[in-house]
Amino acid sequence: MNLDLLIKLLQCHSTPGDEREVIDLLTNEWQNSGLKISEHGPYAISARFTEHAADKPTVLVCAHMDSPGYIIDSIDTHRKSIVKLGGPGFRGGSQKAIIKTKNGRFPIVIRSKKTERSLHELYYFDSDLEVEYGDRVCFEANPTLTDDGLIVSPFLDNRIGCFILCLLLQIERYRRQLPFNLVLGATAYEEIGSRGATVLAQAIKPDFVICLDATYENKVQNVKIGGGPVLTISDASVILNCQTRDTILDLFRTHNLPLQTEVYNYSGTDAKAFPLVGLDSLVIPLLIASTGNHSPKESASINDIETLIKGVELLINDFGDRLK
Repeated sequence: MNLDLLIKLLQCHSTPGDEREVIDLLTNEWQNSGLKISEHGPYAISARFTEHAADKPTVLVCAHMDSPGYIIDSIDTHRKSIVKLGGPGFRGGSQKAIIKTKNGRFPIVIRSKKTERSLHELYYFDSDLEVEYGDRVCFEANPTLTDDGLIVSPFLDNRIGCFILCLLLQIERYRRQLPFNLVLGATAYEEIGSRGATVLAQAIKPDFVICLDATYENKVQNVKIGGGPVLTISDASVILNCQTRDTILDLFRTHNLPLQTEVYNYSGTDAKAFPLVGLDSLVIPLLIASTGNHSPKESASINDIETLIKGVELLINDFGDRLK
């Protein structure tokens, strides 16, 4: 598996509402593979392998393009104040970052402090750069591969999902006529309320959805890096019934693919968008385990990425064929 594209995705500056770098990279990959691309305002993009057939059900595989970051909300001569977009976090009081302005990208150092007037941390950086209200800041990304098979970088949530959307291009079967329409979707604004996914849901109206994302390593539930994909049975955005859970577990077991499960009631994914707009489609969140979520050093397993693409293909084929 060539990781060059994943590294390029990780180096994109893509905070909520400023996803254009990832959009352009995905669009280039999809166009070069002959897919038909649609942009759904600033909220989402989608691509089809074949022309839409109205008499066939539609399978959608989606991932979000944005990652947590910061936005400038106060400017004086030297000090610039920033506020969080989507819950990034770092330790130690300072962190290397990149600011994106109309004049280009520039390295900065974010600092945090608490004041007597505020119970919350305040974030800022000192610079004489020409900036404007609304300019975006994100962590500096220098992806590394470790000897024990991990990739370490900010933004693994959810550039791995975007990478999976590109790996699907290599599966020859999807270029032929199928008993279902297959659509790839990438959404904006997931980190601040899954706003892009609601637009995508209404535009595509899928019958079956695989929602890709990253989740947390959890020792209590035995969710660990290297253990294979993670099926979210319950979180703040979705709850699967036991029959669906068992069907998927049996499917993976039959094909000798590892599958972990997780249950919790906080945080969530784009999965919530589809029922919220009134669709009755089955939505399956299939995630990858990671550590350091939303931090400058997230970690995930290369083997898990390889297994995740196999799991996505398995779900597409099995549930897509059931819909016909």
